[in-house]
Amino acid sequence: MLFRAESVTKSFGPNKVLTDANIQINEHDAIGLIGINGAGKSTFIKILLGIEQPDTGEVIRRTHRIGYLEQFAESSHVTVREVLGRPYGHIENIKSRMGEIDRKMAEGGDIDWNALATEYADLEQKLASCDVADEHKLEEALSKVGLDPGEMMGRYMDTLSGGERTKVMLARIVVQASDCDILVMDEPTSHLDIDTIEWLEDYMIASQLAFLVVSHDRYFLDKMTSRMVEIENGKTREYKGNYSDFIMKKMIDINRQEKEYLRYTQNKKQQEKIAAQMHHDMWYSATYRPARR
Repeated sequence: MLFRAESVTKSFGPNKVLTDANIQINEHDAIGLIGINGAGKSTFIKILLGIEQPDTGEVIRRTHRIGYLEQFAESSHVTVREVLGRPYGHIENIKSRMGEIDRKMAEGGDIDWNALATEYADLEQKLASCDVADEHKLEEALSKVGLDPGEMMGRYMDTLSGGERTKVMLARIVVQASDCDILVMDEPTSHLDIDTIEWLEDYMIASQLAFLVVSHDRYFLDKMTSRMVEIENGKTREYKGNYSDFIMKKMIDINRQEKEYLRYTQNKKQQEKIAAQMHHDMWYSATYRPARR
C-alpha cells in the first residue's frame, strides 16, 4: 500500500468540496480520478500529497517517492533548467550541508577544522559529479518529450507556449520517475499533440509505476487505467475497469436508481392514497350518526 485516505472532508468557507472521500493506492495501480469540473479532484490530489490538509479524515502515506504533474504547468520567470532540476533532493541536501559547514567555520569555536575541511572537499566533488550527470539526465528527458535541449534549457518558462510548458513538466516527471514509486498527474494530456500523448502512454506503461491520473481524455483513460474513482457530491465511488467500463456500470447504476425511485414514488402514492381513504373513513364514522328507532 502506498496511499490510503479515509473519510476525508474539505471545505472552503461555506463550500463543502469533499464530504466523504476515500481511496487506497497500491503498488502498480493504474487509477483514473474523474468527476465534473469543481467536483474536488485537484483538491483531493493535493490532500493526498500533503500540499493541503483535510478538515477531517485520515491520510496515510507509505512513500515519499512521488512524481507530481500539476494541472497548470509552471509559467513563472524561471529557466527550464531550474524547473527540471527541482526534483533533485540529493543536490539540495549536499548544498545545505555545505552551507552548514560554511557557517560553522565562520563562527569558529571548538570545531574539528580538518574534518570539516575534508568533508567540504568531498561534498564539492560530489556536487560537481551530480551537476555533470544530472545535466545529461535533464537533456535526455527533454529529448524524450520532443524538445531540443540546446534550445530549451536556458529559456524562461513564461516565454514558452502552453504545449511547451506542459512538455517541460512531463520532462520533469521523466527526471523524477527513476526515483518514484507513484506518478500523480492532473490533466497530463492538456495542450499535448497526439505523438506526445502516445509517447506518454507508452512511457507510463513501460515504467510499471503506480499512477493516479485526473483526465477528461476518455481515450487516454481507456488505454491507461484499470480502476476508476469518481467524485460526485463530495463522495468517492470506485469502479473496476477503464473509463468505458465505468460508463457502462454508471449507466446500470443510474438505471437501477431510476427504477428504485419509480418504485419509491409509486409506493408513496399508494400509501398516500390509503392514508387519504383511512382519513375519509374516520371522518365519516365520526360525523355520521344514524337515527335511533
